[in-house]
Amino acid sequence: MEKEKMSDPDTFFSLFERVANSRGWPDSERVVMLQSVFTGKAQAAYSALGERESRVYKAVKEAVLKAYELVPEAYRQRFRSWSKSERQSHVEFARDLTKHFNRWCSALDVKSYEELCDVIVLEQFIDCVPPEVATHIIERGISTVSEAATVADEYILAHKGKSRKSYPIDFSTVRPANQSRFGRFESARPSRFSKSTNFDSLCNYCHERGHWKFDCPGLRNRGVHPTFVSDGFVSLSDTNCKVPVKILRDTGATDSFIRASVLPFSKDSDTGDCVIVRGVSLVPLSAPLHKVFLTSGFVEGNVHIAVRPALPLDGVDVILGNDLAGDRVWPSGGPVKVSTQKEPDDCERTFPEVFTACVLVRKWIPQGTDLLGTPIFQIVVPTKFREEVLSCSHNQTGHLGVNKTYHHILRYFFWPRLKRDIASFIKTCHTCQLTGKPNQSIKPAPLHPIPAIENPFEHLIIDCVGPLPKSKSGSQYLLTVMCLVTRYPAA
Repeated sequence: MEKEKMSDPDTFFSLFERVANSRGWPDSERVVMLQSVFTGKAQAAYSALGERESRVYKAVKEAVLKAYELVPEAYRQRFRSWSKSERQSHVEFARDLTKHFNRWCSALDVKSYEELCDVIVLEQFIDCVPPEVATHIIERGISTVSEAATVADEYILAHKGKSRKSYPIDFSTVRPANQSRFGRFESARPSRFSKSTNFDSLCNYCHERGHWKFDCPGLRNRGVHPTFVSDGFVSLSDTNCKVPVKILRDTGATDSFIRASVLPFSKDSDTGDCVIVRGVSLVPLSAPLHKVFLTSGFVEGNVHIAVRPALPLDGVDVILGNDLAGDRVWPSGGPVKVSTQKEPDDCERTFPEVFTACVLVRKWIPQGTDLLGTPIFQIVVPTKFREEVLSCSHNQTGHLGVNKTYHHILRYFFWPRLKRDIASFIKTCHTCQLTGKPNQSIKPAPLHPIPAIENPFEHLIIDCVGPLPKSKSGSQYLLTVMCLVTRYPAA
């Protein structure tokens, strides 16, 4: 029997037992044959056994299987999470399932119908109890439902003061077991945060209670990202009637496209050229180029744009690529007008001498200055205007950091939690994310010792020295050779 790595210990022991049974080897000879083949984990598990146990074949087999984590729970997880591969036939898949099930039953020493029923009921019992109780039962190695129920009650009584809130089980949410990315078994336990529970859930996306982020209606109904969709106008010339369109800025597209039904294209608008387009299917397509007058936040004027019968996104009339938009990601526009109340509020009517400018101001003296010095009057910015103040103070001043932007805004404006809003705004700034931190220093790499050279004359230093005064033979240069290990020179 050749020595090889035991990638599949079950198959190894199965084949070995067939050969041993056919030859009539006793347990003592089986152990001798095995210990000469063991490597890695199997060899370490065998060496950890006592002198008596190392002579018993069954004890050696159990120790090796435990070393490879092939306990009954591992067989159960493998059986429940096994899935059919693309290259595998259904007959092979059924054979693998049968093999894993037999190994699971063999590890539990199941030999009767009653014992098999007990195994199935125990598995369902473990899936229905809380995770900490299930882990406790699995760690104890319990094989019967009655014993598992007794241990579960003892665990609940012992951890009664520390136990978590119990949740009702909704069997309508039970789904089949799936296989995780690491190949482990995920039990078909019902979701503890289902809609039928009274758990006070909070969504991290819309900040509303009653659901989690993965069930948020805002994420489900969100189609094309609204940030990259803008409005514009197209026409065949600057004098014709302009047609409103929805423009999608696609930073991954090289060319720009327009839907053919938007404008009445003809031979007059055709340039005679075309572009070759290749998408995800890698099939080249030809799209004719037409002259179009485009008005948008990215470009305005006569452009050449490819015409397609339809676009891959619903509700989008124009896909603006990098050929027209360049490196611009968002459309440019003027300051956003924010409407506010037209009539004065109660404070302005009661104290007209205080609210002369129809805004709330406060008096502030910076830290470190004289208390009797000139204070700074800051405008307390309402919530609806804060985004514009942050955009102007950060984007139009060279994209400064948090502290510089904070002190710059404090000269004129103020609102509660100002610095936190500034930090959040800068973290989501597109330009700052692309450029990074210019003052970020790179840590020096750790030093490593130079390896010593052991063999003499393995590495030589060869150099040429000169010109020197001519010798009797007329030579002016010396060829020098030195060994790095012995420092032996030669010339």
